[in-house]
Amino acid sequence: MIARKLITGLVAVALVLTTITGCGSSQTSSINLVPKAANLVANVQIGNILNDQELITLYNGISKGADKPQTVQAALDEVTQKTGINLHDFTQGLIFGDTSSMQTDTADGYFGIIAQGTFNEKQFVQNIGDKTGKPLAVSTYNGSQVYSNSADKYSLVFFGDRTLVFGSDQAVKDCIDVQKGTKQPLSGLIVDKYNQLGTTSIKAAFAIPAQAKQALGTDVPDNSKVSVQALSKIDMVGLAINKGTLDVTVSLALHFPDATSATDAKDTLSGAVNIYKGMVTNQGIKNLLGEIQFSTSDLWLNISLQSTLADLQSLAQSMPAK
Repeated sequence: MIARKLITGLVAVALVLTTITGCGSSQTSSINLVPKAANLVANVQIGNILNDQELITLYNGISKGADKPQTVQAALDEVTQKTGINLHDFTQGLIFGDTSSMQTDTADGYFGIIAQGTFNEKQFVQNIGDKTGKPLAVSTYNGSQVYSNSADKYSLVFFGDRTLVFGSDQAVKDCIDVQKGTKQPLSGLIVDKYNQLGTTSIKAAFAIPAQAKQALGTDVPDNSKVSVQALSKIDMVGLAINKGTLDVTVSLALHFPDATSATDAKDTLSGAVNIYKGMVTNQGIKNLLGEIQFSTSDLWLNISLQSTLADLQSLAQSMPAK
């Protein structure tokens, strides 16, 4: 049921944070390079993740399936071995895309990553070709040199030695056009929400595709028509995750076309949390569910969760290896 998935997902986000993200830092915004065709933007502080010794120790100590890298260094080595990319070259990455085209498993979706870091263009491209066995073709688009892999359907372009754009061919071309000033960047509610989220370890703002809205409106744990109608009206989501020194905060903002739907969704989801809280047997999850707070403000339903890092670490370590 979709309501249960939403609740479980919120808990999972908090748990995943303890292994994938570090403390917030000042962010060099790439938002002005995002094309208008996108309706999803998300920023991840990659450098902080890879340099947080506390998180490295945590990941290394958690039980993991035999098919998973057992240490952070092993995971980084695996990425480099398979792709030729050294993630230590990156400080942060802004992911963008069209959520409607990203719902399938094909490589035909509209997506991209605007990465900040320190890049040696010649060596970077050569490493990809050497490790993948697929040298990148070189072409020129709107005055920029573009590297492409037609078989795997991706391209990349460098804007100096500090910015790299990787993604589907059209997304990369659109970024070049925005950078050159021949196309307008993304604007409106999604960018406004993204900017309002401030400086966090991870943040995202995205539109809900029609197919997902339909699922939200039909797969609910009760027969309430109001619940169905309210959840199906979610049109945009804002997410912020931040790890402090001792705690973790997760904030989720759901946007609706009217205040009544926001209030109805609050009643539906808060009620579902209480039901799920009564069903779970893991005391750590039960306590975490009890920390979830709901509030409404105009057209927004705000859901927040704050927990200590120690509690989340303990809960993550109690979960079975996968």
